[in-house]
Amino acid sequence: MYLVERLAAALGIEDCITPLNVGTYPGGELHVHVESNDRSFIDGREVILVGCLDTNEELLAFYLAAFNLLNKGVKELSLVIPYCMYGTQEREVLPNEAVAAQAIATLLSNLPRSSRIRIYMLDLHTSGLRHYFHKGCTPEEVYGGDALQEAILSRGLANYAVGSGDLGRPKWIKAYAKNLGVHFVFVDKDHIGDGTITSGFLGDIEGVDVGLYDDLTHSGKTAIQALQLYLENRATGGFLILSHFAVNNEEVIDMLEASKFKWIFITDSCAMSQHPKVQASSKFVVVPIMPSFAARMRPALERRGVL
Repeated sequence: MYLVERLAAALGIEDCITPLNVGTYPGGELHVHVESNDRSFIDGREVILVGCLDTNEELLAFYLAAFNLLNKGVKELSLVIPYCMYGTQEREVLPNEAVAAQAIATLLSNLPRSSRIRIYMLDLHTSGLRHYFHKGCTPEEVYGGDALQEAILSRGLANYAVGSGDLGRPKWIKAYAKNLGVHFVFVDKDHIGDGTITSGFLGDIEGVDVGLYDDLTHSGKTAIQALQLYLENRATGGFLILSHFAVNNEEVIDMLEASKFKWIFITDSCAMSQHPKVQASSKFVVVPIMPSFAARMRPALERRGVL
């Protein structure tokens, strides 16, 4: 609900929020209901549906809600999805492996509709995910870089480089470094058995802090291992930058809190960003991302006379 309220505030439509109730029947089935007894309440309306899809239950509930809204005759539907699980499963790694990200995109693309559906997503694991949508869906990627970089600059940090925990996002690292006016460095990551190790680096890190960027983390292990490698090679410290704080449990929060990172910059795209331990921490900096969504959505909404 916090994301809905923050998007509505950013768009100036706080009085237009309609609760969406999600419950569970005794047998475990989900029950999704728009809170209105007026059967024509949805028909002909412009609707923005917001969902952080970080659990299987949230994903199914979001799909049921979107299906219901379209089936009840909404005029236009915008799906705001700050985070969607399965985004890292964007290609086949093992033979005969399900490409879950493509399956989810296909599921949303086949929602019933009489008009185009707009889908807004934040910092995708790979931008190619947008091309998995089809049949009149218009996917748009919202970038969290400006908001995160503003938060970093507001802390007055100096003498640092932007780095990575692996070689998966070199262009993003380069872009952050360019916009922040610093140089960039890299380390490599390998999966060995059940663990992840980092080894080898490229770039000058002696005597500077390293700001590690990644689009998301589940366990925090890669970032902590990468920081340790930087420190062993004469970096003076480090901070972490994450688009999605998609951690598995509060034990990960404790581990990151106890780590050698000086700061941890995250957006509020995932529900775990609102965890009491994160909110109470002096190390975590939670950056509101809904203003970035509002800025991206506003021109289209104004053209359609919604705002």
